[in-house]
Amino acid sequence: MAPGANQADQSESGDAAERLRGRKVLVVDDHFEILELIASVLGTVGCSVLTTESAPAARALLRQVDFDLMITDIVLRDANGFALSAWARALRPDLRLLYISARSQERRLATRPGQGVLLAKPFRLAALVSSVERVLIPRTVH
Repeated sequence: MAPGANQADQSESGDAAERLRGRKVLVVDDHFEILELIASVLGTVGCSVLTTESAPAARALLRQVDFDLMITDIVLRDANGFALSAWARALRPDLRLLYISARSQERRLATRPGQGVLLAKPFRLAALVSSVERVLIPRTVH
């Protein structure tokens, strides 16, 4: 490890925590391990994270909580992530979306304009945080 690399990582993590603190995130994936990993990582940067393994439970949570972001797998056991997202956006038009998928065919569909942002599985934890930042914090052009 290069000298100061750990300090730089901590600084980036601290910056992300400042930008993401208090953001409400719903994570929908039918793999419990993925849910735990994403919730843990986003929790360390200050997000408030709820998780579920099913689309019906996600719909119930979306009716109750004003989430800033929904992260969903594209292929779920009981639903299609695109259909869930369309339903969620009809309910909450300002909801931001981040798709995750290990399947290349679905990843191609997610890159169509207006769909949201895609993070391919497997992903690095830093890529998860930067993708969440990119979706939630619009860049300003000077």
